[in-house]
Amino acid sequence: MIATRAPRVSLNTGVRSLNDTWVRTKPRLGWAISPETAGAWLQAAAKRFGLRDEKAAMPKAVSHPKGMSFTVSPEYPEAVRLFLQGSTKKRGDNLAEAVQNSLECFQEGPDGLLGLHSVMNSHDLTSPPSKDQPENDAFKSKVKAMFGQIVEKQMEIERSMPYSSFAIEHQLGDIGHQDAWVIGAKRPEDPAVAGGEPLLSIGDTLVQQLLQRPQIGDVWSTSRSTQDNTGNHRHFSVDLNSITREEFGKHMQQIDEERRGKTTPLTVFFIFGNTGGNCELNPKTGRTLNSANIDTPVKFLDAAKQQGWLTNENVRFVVVSSFHCSPERSKYNDRLQRLPSVDEYGPEDSEAYKAALTTQRLVLDCWSTLPQSTPRPPRLELL
Repeated sequence: MIATRAPRVSLNTGVRSLNDTWVRTKPRLGWAISPETAGAWLQAAAKRFGLRDEKAAMPKAVSHPKGMSFTVSPEYPEAVRLFLQGSTKKRGDNLAEAVQNSLECFQEGPDGLLGLHSVMNSHDLTSPPSKDQPENDAFKSKVKAMFGQIVEKQMEIERSMPYSSFAIEHQLGDIGHQDAWVIGAKRPEDPAVAGGEPLLSIGDTLVQQLLQRPQIGDVWSTSRSTQDNTGNHRHFSVDLNSITREEFGKHMQQIDEERRGKTTPLTVFFIFGNTGGNCELNPKTGRTLNSANIDTPVKFLDAAKQQGWLTNENVRFVVVSSFHCSPERSKYNDRLQRLPSVDEYGPEDSEAYKAALTTQRLVLDCWSTLPQSTPRPPRLELL
């Protein structure tokens, strides 16, 4: 998904104009999918719990056509495999061309510069940026508007793609009766109220999609937004960057109480991921904000274990990794980790090496606490 993370909106990371945002976003377009498609993939993951019960045959592995060093796993769902087998460069180039040919900000102004260069990261959007005011809502609104237009073009292109939400919608008609809890989301505004703009949040999109399905009973969501409960939707308002195990536990107790007597399964979609800057500190804890990408899943799992959810066959988990793919040289604390090397971090007995090794183990072990017992099929889907 295309996210308004700090490196694309903050003067602290060198974003002086909307052109800088575009330069940092364009290379990632080939790996992005629209929130609509992401929501469909997550629902397909929930449906696969039933397919596993029926011991559905898995497709054969297919190598990436570019000869990359990985093989597309046979356990990936079909839509994901089709996406990974495609050309990342071609997808990115096609979307970038569509965006550049249609968005007004890519038109030349009287000064001969593209409109992107004229939208400055300042409060009046025209003055030179000030180091004393590294971020501002006016510029973020411009970034959000541009990303919304990019997603619109992305959805137009995806309509003809075999991995898109449009292509797999027919598979989700018999998703099965269930309740759902989406962690890292809220119920979105009515499209008419929001001006018809596309949603940029995978979680909000998923909540909207679930509420539209007659097979889905009750839906809970969790985010720091505040909103009233309506119909079959209830919302927990809490900052997931600093949530405690006890708060997660109270939410689980409330869900269990409201589901008392039900036999339909509960699917928990854990899609929280902090997209702040790696040097940004949480004022409540003094730790880097992205530390929540480790801390929050650990607190959730502790609460789920205490509540008995990890051994309850009627509770299933669909997890989106809270980490991202960044190169080793970035040393981002929320990137997918490999074993540290002595060339990069120093001797194995050095503090830097030990810290990197500890982080890597936390990333790999975080979700491994979920039971994978046999012969019962696993109740965990990782995306």
